[in-house]
Amino acid sequence: MRMRPDASDKLASVGPRKGPSKAVIATVVGLVAVLAIGLVAFMSLRKDETPQATSAKSLPQGAMAGGKGMPVFADKAKDSAKTVDVYLDFQCPFCGKFETAQGEKLTELAKSGDIKLNYHVKTFLDENIPGDNSARAANAAFCSANAGKFAEFTRETFENQPEEGKGYTQDDLLVFGKNVGISDGAESAFASCVKNNTYGSYVEQTEEQTNKDGVNSTPVVKINGKDVENADMAGMMNIEGSTPTTIDKVLAKS
Repeated sequence: MRMRPDASDKLASVGPRKGPSKAVIATVVGLVAVLAIGLVAFMSLRKDETPQATSAKSLPQGAMAGGKGMPVFADKAKDSAKTVDVYLDFQCPFCGKFETAQGEKLTELAKSGDIKLNYHVKTFLDENIPGDNSARAANAAFCSANAGKFAEFTRETFENQPEEGKGYTQDDLLVFGKNVGISDGAESAFASCVKNNTYGSYVEQTEEQTNKDGVNSTPVVKINGKDVENADMAGMMNIEGSTPTTIDKVLAKS
């Protein structure tokens, strides 16, 4: 009977293997070093690429992160103040009617601390009316916030609202800024912000957030999270056939 060769005999019969040459080792070490340097550089770039959603530079002054709204005179609000959320699109004709009729009173109530006023600037009409007029105006409004003129600029823009789809031009928006008192050093900063679409990302975030919140049309006004009734909205916009009313009267019964 033939005996099975022992494994140790086989191993013993195999000569010692030669290790990798010095040249190969040097090549491998070099490749590892290059990869390590590349990884460090990549991680450094990633660290510097702060998303616009969280970058202070990309957030308009006073705005809530994530496109959650632009408070007006937030520091003035009393503890008992009701929260008023206003959703507008700069191309929306009825938004123009609302803001022209009620905007000044809203600002007055916010400044006195009687309400917590938040504006949400939507841009959905850019999809219905191909173009970027709503987004351009929204960016400019956020630019005006850096000069402390958001409420005034919003009202000025609506008071000069063109026909849907025919504005606003960049020059229009710069003139509106001058009209509300954005001047001196603030004027050049405002112009740069408008021309460079500095807050374009925030404009997009606002539209996304308002859609998530279930607001898909304008104008919409919420008081303490509850929609103002259609009859009162019509009355505040002085729509023909409606019973005229004002935001302070609507607040009183809310």
